[in-house]
Amino acid sequence: MSDFVSGKVPTLLNPERRVDWIYISDVVEGLLALSDAPGLEGHTVDIGGGKLVSIRNVVALIRRLMGSSLVPDELQPATRPAPPELFADLEATHHVTGWRPRTDLETGLSRTIDLLRRPPGTEHSSNLAEDLAANGDRVP
Repeated sequence: MSDFVSGKVPTLLNPERRVDWIYISDVVEGLLALSDAPGLEGHTVDIGGGKLVSIRNVVALIRRLMGSSLVPDELQPATRPAPPELFADLEATHHVTGWRPRTDLETGLSRTIDLLRRPPGTEHSSNLAEDLAANGDRVP
């Protein structure tokens, strides 16, 4: 995103890699839900968006949301093996915590872009709760 903001052509390494993306306020809410859920000792619970989206598609969405004409350079990774594709099992997490992420990918990216575009000195407050509330997120 910062490359698009500064007018620099972004370079993507391994653009086909798919990732489970999640917005920060959903992570915070998920962790709080875990802290309140009884009987989780010894269990594994996932926090994530629950959907795999390629780096290429996320960057294309960022490009569209920012109205940029810059076309990213794409590089394939060196000969190292690709990391495994992991994504959150949201049904299992919801079953034990009642939590689900509330922010879809486009909304989360739009909010992040808005923060990046703020004038210098107003990028964010010193309080995460204030930033989340400013974006309409529930603050615990």
